Amino acid sequence: MLRRALFVLAVGLLSVASANADLPRSPEPKRVDPRVRFVGIEKQPGYVFLLTYDTGANTRDPSSRQEQVKNDKEFALDCGGRLVTNTKLLAITQKDLDKLRNSQPPMLWPDEKSPGVLAASIPAPSTTPPRFSLRTPVAEYRIAIKDGKLNVTTPWKLRSDASPLPGWLIGLACAFSVAGFGVWVVRRRSCPPSGCA
Repeated sequence: MLRRALFVLAVGLLSVASANADLPRSPEPKRVDPRVRFVGIEKQPGYVFLLTYDTGANTRDPSSRQEQVKNDKEFALDCGGRLVTNTKLLAITQKDLDKLRNSQPPMLWPDEKSPGVLAASIPAPSTTPPRFSLRTPVAEYRIAIKDGKLNVTTPWKLRSDASPLPGWLIGLACAFSVAGFGVWVVRRRSCPPSGCA
């Protein structure tokens, strides 16, 4: 009986391995505009917050964007579903922003090197939704300004765009389930009608 069970296990492993080898590679994952939320913005009156990021098909073809973050509500980045990289949050007082806009030449939107700007690099939100979800999860950032520094923390961990479980683990689980079914069938056939002890 043990030989039969091992035979069924071996057949299951071989069938899963051959089926996995014949499967075509999955296409490029669908990309969507990520959703973000900055908690703590409304607790910092007098500051203007700007989110800067690069978008592009890859890191060699970036297109810089800048959006003002006005409150704690979530919003979607306008990136056309392309990669988001080089993400930074900038904070500047309204007074310093007015100075920059009234300077010669005027600067409408500051960058991280502008005088009076507090900057913090943040992890880029994911542009690929989970496999069984229609929307991307909201990437939440918590902000605070303390001792003249902008602090941004993320309560979430960066998610890999790969499959949540590796293929070999799924194949092994399938093989064991096939083997378990085989053992059940063998035991059922070898037991007398009165039942096995």
